Amino acid sequence: MPMLDDAPLYVEVALIAIYVLTAITLGLSVWSAVHGFTAHDHHLRPQEATHRRIAVLSAFLLPFVVMVITFLLGSSEPVNVNGVSFDNTFWLKASDMFVYTAIILIVVCFVIVAVAKFRHSTPRQQPTSHSCC
Repeated sequence: MPMLDDAPLYVEVALIAIYVLTAITLGLSVWSAVHGFTAHDHHLRPQEATHRRIAVLSAFLLPFVVMVITFLLGSSEPVNVNGVSFDNTFWLKASDMFVYTAIILIVVCFVIVAVAKFRHSTPRQQPTSHSCC
């Protein structure tokens, strides 16, 4: 890691913490996806187990797919901030990717919660008993 001589105090500590937390997050994400996909579904019917595996796989892959798409669609037009021009195409697209990915995933979470809430809030009919007496 390069020394940041003119950087504010504790910047290097903050960067190391960010790298460590990113590594932990990625490791836990991979472990969670593998564990969720390979978990034993003996108590579920085969169709339910298949739906569960599809849900786990899509929850793991969706952020990566969204990140790739938003990176490709991100703007690479130079930006002037405080008189300094930023024109590195990769970082311009990457910053757009992070902003748009966060917005899209938050919206997707709200939609999933709303759909789940309204799907299970409909009253279910109780089976009627036709027994005499």
